[in-house]
Amino acid sequence: MRFFVDENTSPRIVDTLGQIFMSHEFVTPESLDLSGASDVSVFERLGEHRFDAIITKDKNQLENPDELRSLYENGIHWVGYKDIKGLGGVPLMATVTATLAGGLVPLLDNWADRPRCYKFMHGGREPGQRFRAFDVDTLRWRTKGVKV
Repeated sequence: MRFFVDENTSPRIVDTLGQIFMSHEFVTPESLDLSGASDVSVFERLGEHRFDAIITKDKNQLENPDELRSLYENGIHWVGYKDIKGLGGVPLMATVTATLAGGLVPLLDNWADRPRCYKFMHGGREPGQRFRAFDVDTLRWRTKGVKV
């Protein structure tokens, strides 16, 4: 699978995730010349380049109906995690890496055929404690929880 790591996430995580999940590809905005582009433009390019998901901490992409619609119509899954206030440097990178790596393992086993949104949580040992899944309500362009 191809994962786009949004510009609000440190690009240093790309190499680490690539080493852990060697059969998957993790790409930064710089490599596609998408730095500073609008979210809708990014989603369109990701669809053109056949990306499967975006990894981000921008939850507004789920709250803005135009952005959510663009994600869905371009076949992009949304994989998000919560920003951690008060952490920086190595502790922040370690926590984000653990959250993403720990969440991707069960997520890849429960991958949906149609675009879905996944909110990763910090910590947790069981798959249900690592992420929550949301389907896209295409009538109202908002998310709704789903059990996986």
